[in-house]
Amino acid sequence: MIEPQKLAALVARENEARPLDNPDMYDDFDDEYVEPEIEEEQPDELGLDDEITAEEIDDIAEMIEAGNGNPELMDLAEELAEAVDEEGEAMANPPAWAKSKAIWRKAKKAVDPSGKGAGKYSDPWATVAHVYKKMGGLVG
Repeated sequence: MIEPQKLAALVARENEARPLDNPDMYDDFDDEYVEPEIEEEQPDELGLDDEITAEEIDDIAEMIEAGNGNPELMDLAEELAEAVDEEGEAMANPPAWAKSKAIWRKAKKAVDPSGKGAGKYSDPWATVAHVYKKMGGLVG
């Protein structure tokens, strides 16, 4: 076993040979910060094609009206619809079960449940939930 004093001396000698703060190692870096270029439309975190047409939204709404909606999504949407403020906005936005906030925002924008969608669809929040799922949103 090596004595603590000898160990300390060995470590100090090694650190002198390879100092951590070597100013020469930064010579290749430019001092000026350059803002990275960002594409106008960022892909969502899942990398899915999350575009949806108005016709697809109407088809989803018809499916819900016919009673053929996903039972799990229907239950979640019912809870969501019960928790809206005076303007018709969901109190939890996005709800805890919607795992992708970006896709939820896109689905909500497409349906507009507190605006035009409130008058157009019989169950606008169920429509948002189904559109969210169709766009690739995860429920959990």
